[in-house]
Amino acid sequence: MTDHDRLIAFVADRLDETARAATDAATAVGGDTWGVDSNGDVVLEPPGTPVDVDEGDPILIPDLVGEMNGAGWHVAMHSPARVTADIEGRRRMLRLVQIFTANPASTEATVALLLLRAVAEAWSEHPDYDQSWWPPPD
Repeated sequence: MTDHDRLIAFVADRLDETARAATDAATAVGGDTWGVDSNGDVVLEPPGTPVDVDEGDPILIPDLVGEMNGAGWHVAMHSPARVTADIEGRRRMLRLVQIFTANPASTEATVALLLLRAVAEAWSEHPDYDQSWWPPPD
């Protein structure tokens, strides 16, 4: 296995782990789309499109996921739905890296691997991370 194959596999494995964590979080709280209420607490966002309501109409109030004391927006930005969308984008990027690295001597392969090394750095504390991946070689 080449170094770039190991790098691609490393990032793919981290994305799989993150996807499993997002699924587990959605299952644990009963929903994958999180929002923030006016108190800054994280709530499950109600399904469907918002509608105008008349006085006296019932309003669906989402379940409270957790009291965050000001960190609600940060937590909501990492809802399982948003994390899953991010993972799908990164998986598309990995497929492009694999296409570009089919010709390892090309400029495209060099650039793709540099970008992938930068992405992999987010997991630099993982035991499978190879410290030689960043900074990139000259």
